[in-house]
Order: sequence, then structure tokens, then C-alpha cells
Amino acid sequence: MDKQTWINNLMATMYLESTKSVDEASMAAKARALATCIRIAFHDRRIRTHRAYEKGKIACYMSLEYLIGKSLKTHLQALGPAEEALVRELVPELYGVEVEDLFRFEPDAGLGNGGLGRLAACFMDAAATKGVPLRGYGLRYEKGMFAQKIEDGFQVEVGDEWLKDGDMWGRRHDDEMVPVHFKDFTLKAIPYDYIVPGYETNNVNRLRLWRAEAMNDFDFQKFNNFDYLGAVSERALAENITRVLYPNDARREGQLLRFMQQYFFAQATLRDLLRQGDLKSMTPADRLNALAIQLNDTHPVIAIPEGIRILMDELGFSFEEALQIAEHVFNYTNHTILQEAMEKWPVAIVEDVCPDTLAVIYRLNDHYARLMRERGLDESAVRKMAIVDKGTIYMAHLGIHVASKVNGVAELHTRILKERELKNFSDLYPDKFMNVTNGVTPRRFLMAANPLLSEAIDDWIGSGWRTDFSELAKLKDLADDEAVIDRFKSIKRQNKVRLAERIEEAFGVLVNPDSIYDIQIKRIHEYKRQLMYGFYIHHLYKEIKADPTRARTPRTCIFGGKSAPGYHRAKGIIKYITELARVINNDPDVGDQLKVVFIENYDVSWAELLVSAADVSEQISTVGKEASGTGNMKFMMNGTVTLGTMDGANIEIFEEAGAENNYVFGSSVEEMEASGYDPVVRCGEDPLAKEAVDSLTDGLLDDGGSFKFLDLRDALMDNKSGPNDEYYILYDLRNYIATQNRIEEDFRDEKSWYRKSFWNMACASKFTADRSIMTYANMIWNVQEQVVR
Repeated sequence: MDKQTWINNLMATMYLESTKSVDEASMAAKARALATCIRIAFHDRRIRTHRAYEKGKIACYMSLEYLIGKSLKTHLQALGPAEEALVRELVPELYGVEVEDLFRFEPDAGLGNGGLGRLAACFMDAAATKGVPLRGYGLRYEKGMFAQKIEDGFQVEVGDEWLKDGDMWGRRHDDEMVPVHFKDFTLKAIPYDYIVPGYETNNVNRLRLWRAEAMNDFDFQKFNNFDYLGAVSERALAENITRVLYPNDARREGQLLRFMQQYFFAQATLRDLLRQGDLKSMTPADRLNALAIQLNDTHPVIAIPEGIRILMDELGFSFEEALQIAEHVFNYTNHTILQEAMEKWPVAIVEDVCPDTLAVIYRLNDHYARLMRERGLDESAVRKMAIVDKGTIYMAHLGIHVASKVNGVAELHTRILKERELKNFSDLYPDKFMNVTNGVTPRRFLMAANPLLSEAIDDWIGSGWRTDFSELAKLKDLADDEAVIDRFKSIKRQNKVRLAERIEEAFGVLVNPDSIYDIQIKRIHEYKRQLMYGFYIHHLYKEIKADPTRARTPRTCIFGGKSAPGYHRAKGIIKYITELARVINNDPDVGDQLKVVFIENYDVSWAELLVSAADVSEQISTVGKEASGTGNMKFMMNGTVTLGTMDGANIEIFEEAGAENNYVFGSSVEEMEASGYDPVVRCGEDPLAKEAVDSLTDGLLDDGGSFKFLDLRDALMDNKSGPNDEYYILYDLRNYIATQNRIEEDFRDEKSWYRKSFWNMACASKFTADRSIMTYANMIWNVQEQVVR
């Protein structure tokens, strides 16, 4: 749009958003007005993209999470440098605020939790930028997962009010409502569409999110008969389905709601896709090549039997025809080998929600059992690979049997799937399994998160890297240029100052920008070993207390992440970390030698600040447990060394950048399995292990009478529900502390340190979502790029 059109649109949308003058209008009204103008700017491109995609095969990404963060900055960025500069000039003139003020005001969209959702958002961005015809589908959560509050050091969950000032980007389409039929009732699925613009391209993809609403949200007869609660009961039921991401499933009521949520999502998406083409009129070959559906983990796998049921019951296909379509259309991504995340549903739950779909599941179970017997498998193997066994439905088994392709998300993870965890399936279906290493979008996590560094890269190698990330490798030739490294170091410090100011503003903690920023940001879980990092901090604190005058490198230890509401042990880890912060940050003997910060309600906006300022990226999960990780990639592309185990995508990071430019520690899977490890014995032999365990109960740290620290101790030494120290925290602790000591020593040699950091950035080109999405497009979905003119 030209300048006058922007002026007209900015003022017209402002008038529509507020009845007040521009000077009196709220920040919310101004942010919504700017968002509307940006949507208008993309409108023609969106229509052209839709028309172009309709001519060929389309891929569909089904994910219960999309952790998209804020969109004002990235969408404005996608308009191109000229229009972005124009808007930055006009907004202060017309609205009386800086564009950056509106960026800060915009809430993070409450549509995801961790890496799974952030990956889905990165893939949507990459697909639009690369011209891949991909449509995203998910749910529009009214309260997000939850907003995390830290009260007396404990995590407390409250609703995420990300919609309190209105939905800046979602556009409701009542005319495209689809009915979703459950066993005893029917709900409306209302689509809200969100634009996903590509960078320096005309392609604008679509993310469609469903909201559940009642067919009859008010029963006048019940209300007239004084049954006021009953009059709105159907509305309450509907709203609960899309109220919160991942309802607590510790009880049957939560399990039922969580499965209803997944089934609602699956049926709504399938009905939306099926109404866009007449399958009955297509040739058999065309039916198999009309669509590709990627199931992001097990949450949407119920779409497979539901799709077969719709094809049979509503479109008249035979079971064999419907199954043939499903086996070509659906693909399944496995994100973890943790059994707790390989979803299983009691048959009784599925029967209460969708008995007709359950009948299809039984039929699929019989079909694949017969296939396995025909291929010579004995009854023991057939049972181990069954879809239904002893009243339980195994969703991962269902996905693997039916899917055209099954992919892991890092080379090690895929190898573990094929050779260990899912070996029986891999032997049965050797051509199904493949690897697609995850990636992240540089548009969000370098260009938006680190504008100073992005501008410097433009100066060093040109701007081609912004759309072709492989060009980042040109930076390798500059790694010994002192002027380049000095500028890189200066930018890192400016980012550290920016983060320090934000931490002081948010939490009142003063941190030293010249300290080592040692950062672990991810979901709180025992296998991610935040507790081991905490044990190191406790050890460092004891050393400082023993000799406060000794010269040492200051360190700022930063954590961010949420525990699942029902995961009490993870909540204990949060309390341990916040207690360390309370004691250490208030001890005058420590001063600025050591600070501990727990980022309350960590989200994408915090991630942008943290990855651009970090010196050390903590990737310390137990070997064999982390499928990939994507936080490690975000840190790497911002010039951060990795402190990590040989696990997940860490391995590929070390291969690309060299172990000598990072910090590798910890035992291998084979070493752990052969060790005969007993943590009780270890504590008797290793003073560091004993010191760590004692820190849980020696009285220095106070768990507020909750017994959470005693529970953490029991998990290490006297676990009633599993192996002692299941995640080998004490086993790797000594090696981890020694590696941390080496980092402290190396950080003093600034020239060497910043060269290593710079080298990591120069080697990060493999870890872009652009590369990942093109692998999906070419090797799994078989869709053609459609560059919109």
C-alpha cells in the first residue's frame, strides 16, 4: 500500500476501534487498529494464495498447540523493509505512540505450552516463506494453558487472559461453522482464521482454530421453569472443551474432557477438509493424492478412525476403500519416547464420547492383527503391537499402523525409535520410518529477537540469509576477524543489558551484565534435570560462602518454564529453584558473584530476550530422553555455546559446530545401562552427591511445610513408584560440576569465548524450520511449492 492508503487505513481503523479521540484512545484500541491495517495489507495476497493452492495438493498440519507468541512485529516485518519503515514513521504521527510501545502491549497468544507448540508455529512461518501449501488446524483456547504465578516460591495456575482486550488477529467465520457430533449431543465448531504471512513473498497461509459453542446456548423453557443453571448447561459444556489447553487429567473427569477436546478438534478439522472437495466424484488415484495430513504427536491421532468412520457412514465408502485413503493421507510425527506422553485411552472413555468411532478402532485392531499374523509374527508380538489391549487404546500404535510415514525429530531420536523403542514396528514397516530433524524460524528467533545482530549480519554477508539460511555459513570466514568479533561481543553485551533491565523491572532482581548468563528455559520435568542445575548452584553458593573473597567469574543463573498442573514433583523443583533464589539473592556475602532468577510465566516474548542475551545454553536432559529440543537451536543461531549431553539435536549441533566449541558432558545410554548405578552407594562415595541430597532437607532451604523437598529426596534415594534417581541426576552431577568449572575458567579468555560463540552462530544454518518444512513437503507430503505472484 502507498503512504496515503496507509494513512487512510490507520485512521479509519482507529475510528472503528474507539469512540474516543486518538489522544484518549486506549493502547488496546491502537494495537487492534494497527493489526487490522496489517491484515488489510495482506488481504489481496491471502486471496491469491488461496486460489493458487486450490489448484494442487494441499498439506494440513493438525496440532493441539501453536505457541505463536506476538504477531505485530513479525507480521509488519513480513510486509517488507519499505512498508515496515513507512508504518514505523506513520504510527507516532497518527497514534501518538511508538510502534515498539504497541509491540510490548500485545499479549502472547495463549495457544501452546512448549517446544511442540513452538515447532508448529515455526513450521507455519516456514511454509509460508517457502511457498509450501500448508494449512494449520488447532483449537482456540480461551484461557490458554494457564498463566503461571509464583507465590511464596510455589507455582500457582491462573487463567491466561490473552483475549481480555479482544482478539487482534483471529477472524470469526460463522458461515463456515461445522457440526461436531458426540454420543449424546452435538456442538458447533466455529472457525477463527489467523494469517501466516511469508517473509519477502506474496504467500500468506492460514491457521484455522476452532472454538466450541452450543447448538442451543440458552434453553428458554428450562429458564422459565426456574432451572437457571440447566438453561445454560449446554453452553457451559461447550465452552469447557476449548477453555484450557491440556485439562488436568489426574481424574477421570479430566481424562474425559481432554479426550472430548481431541475428538472435537479431529472431527471439526476433517469435516472442514472434506467439504472442500467431492471425494466420491474423484478417481481412486485422485482421492489418494488430494491431501496430506500431518498429525503432530498422538493428540490428533483420533482423526484416523474418525476419518474412516466419516468416509464409511456419511460418504458411503467401504472399509477397505476408506482405509486405503487413510493409509495414504495421514502421517504421524513421534516427538518422544517417554511412555507418559505416548497417549493411551481407556476404552470406556472413548465409548462414552464416540462409540461409532470406537467400533472403527476395533476393526482396525483386527485388521492389523491379521496382517501381522500373515507376515509371520507370533501372538506375543501381535499383542505388543496391538491398537487395543486389556481395555486400553494405544494411540501411538494406531498412528504407526495406519500412517503413510512415521518420523522422528532428530537423528538420534529416530535411531532409538527404529532400533529400540519401536523396533517391532520398524521391522514390520521398514519403509515408513524416517527422520526430519526439527528446526526453528530465524524470522522470529534472530530477526525479531535480535535486531542488532541481524543488522550486523547484513553488513557482514548481505541480507540473503533472511530467506536462505544456508548463507549464514559465510560467517565462518569471518570468525578470526577481530573487528567482527568485537562487534559481536558488543551486541551480546547490549542484549545482556536489555535483559538485565527487563528482569529488574519484572522481578526487582539486579543482575550483572558482565556475568555469565547461564540459561535453562524449557518445560519443568524431571528428565530435563533442572534439579541437577539447581544442585550445581547450591554447590557454587557453598563455595562462595566458604571463601567470599576469592576472585571468580560472576554468574547469573536463569530458569524459565511451567510445570503441568498435576505434576507435583516438577512443582517441587520450581520451589527448590525459587528457594535458592531467595537465599542467594539476599545474602550480602554473595553480592553480584551469583544471582538466581526464575522467570515467572515464561513465554515466547521472554524467549526472544533470553536467547539473544545468553552466554550458555543449558541442554542437560538425561541421555535418550530428549527427542530433539528446539531451544538449543534458538540459542545457537544467536551465538551461544551449548552445555549439553549427547542427546536429541544436541548431537547434531556438536557435529555442525564442533564439540570443541561447546561443552559436552555426561554418560551415554550404554554407560548408564551397564553401570549398575545405585544412588545410595553413590552418596556414600561422592561428597558432591551427598551434598546435593542433603540440600533438600538440611534446613537451608524451606519448602513451606509442603514436604516437596522430602519427596524430591525420596525420588532420588527411596522411590516407591519407580527406580531411584531414574534420570541419573546424581550419576552425572560430578561431571556436570566439573564442566561448569571449565566454563567459568574459559569465560575469562574473552577472545576465545566470543569466537566460539560466533562460530556456533555461523554453523546454525541446518537448524532452520525452512529446511525441516521442505523435507516434509518433498519426502512426506509430496506437495509442490506454489510461489504466489
